[in-house]
Amino acid sequence: MDELVSYINDMPTMSLFDVPLHYHFYSASCSNGNFDLSKLFDRTLSTWNPVRAVTFVENHDTQPGQALQSFVLPWFKPSAYACILLREAGYPCVFYGDLYGMPNDGNIPAVVELPLLMEIRRRFAYGRQRDWLDDADTIGWTREGERGREGSGVAVVLTDRAGGTKRMLVGEGHAGELWHCVIGEEKDVRIGPDGWAEFGCGGGRLSVYLSDAAASVLEHDWVNVIHTPDADPYTDDDPVRAETEEAVREHPELEGEVRRLARGGLDGEGVTG
Repeated sequence: MDELVSYINDMPTMSLFDVPLHYHFYSASCSNGNFDLSKLFDRTLSTWNPVRAVTFVENHDTQPGQALQSFVLPWFKPSAYACILLREAGYPCVFYGDLYGMPNDGNIPAVVELPLLMEIRRRFAYGRQRDWLDDADTIGWTREGERGREGSGVAVVLTDRAGGTKRMLVGEGHAGELWHCVIGEEKDVRIGPDGWAEFGCGGGRLSVYLSDAAASVLEHDWVNVIHTPDADPYTDDDPVRAETEEAVREHPELEGEVRRLARGGLDGEGVTG
């Protein structure tokens, strides 16, 4: 970090990749829930100088088999991408391999949530940011939205151990609104008259909430993946998720229907093996 600071001080017109933040993502993904999420953004370029920080989760140097291999484990990648795409600091850079998959590097699948996260950034992640980075295992933040950007505003909660909740402020302008969990498995949330609400997240997961006005016009399907009770929340071995993703890869034209069936699995309808 000190070298990055020194370089920017000498070259004030340059921007640099936020390598410390990448290594925080990598460490969190490998820690089996023992990383302190309240320190996720400590001593990072995006915190010290957000205007000069290019944030990223992976690049061609960090992928498997490369000299600086430090591949963020799949279970944490949606959370890592939420951190660079739905926060105001830094200029996010999305890795091609995470967007489209890497069939030649161990057949690593694409990050399913990534297209939706990119859309949410483009259309709804605006306005004042408020942080709740006050717990080792559960953190969150909100974007209040802006006038003139219909439906803008977002709430994010992520965990690296057991599930949790955050009582967060999205702004009095959203009072009374119904917000949906468009990434995650949580119930709808009604914003209180003071602009506050309780937002939940499952263990080792990411939850992203949008207002009903925003959620109803999304171009990408909601990513509500069903997880079986015996699946390890710190790995990507959930059998329902794995079979759902395999079905989507084999039949991309049916993605919306496949995900709808997977979501309905608890009621007796879904992808079975």
